[in-house]
Amino acid sequence: MTILFICAGNVARSQIAEAIFNNLSKGKGVAISAGTKVVKENSTGEGQKIKDKDINIVKVMDEIGIDVSDHRRKQLTPKMFNYAEEIIVINPSENIPEYVKQSSKVTFWEVPDPLNQNLDFARTTRNQLQILVSNLISAIS
Repeated sequence: MTILFICAGNVARSQIAEAIFNNLSKGKGVAISAGTKVVKENSTGEGQKIKDKDINIVKVMDEIGIDVSDHRRKQLTPKMFNYAEEIIVINPSENIPEYVKQSSKVTFWEVPDPLNQNLDFARTTRNQLQILVSNLISAIS
């Protein structure tokens, strides 16, 4: 099963969820992530590395043994969306393309954005996402 986590910038929430899912799923699926508003910064269409955008995200993931320092931001595409079997949107709905809003394979999670917040705020978001992702893995098992 392929899970797609979507947020606005693909810096924090969707990257955290992807990394936690891939760390915990133990072969039950694979996660990818993307953002609805990512500026492409190179010829591969990827954005900057997470560590260059918000170092606190890297720090809170390091605390649980997951290295995301070299993860790059990715823009959501219809191809990514169609490839995924389940989509989790961690984002305000006004930033979501219509094809996402209208899909029956989308679930919305309300999780505050830790981008450019302090380390404790980022930890709280990470912990909330750990619980949600663990529950998701249990549900698809």
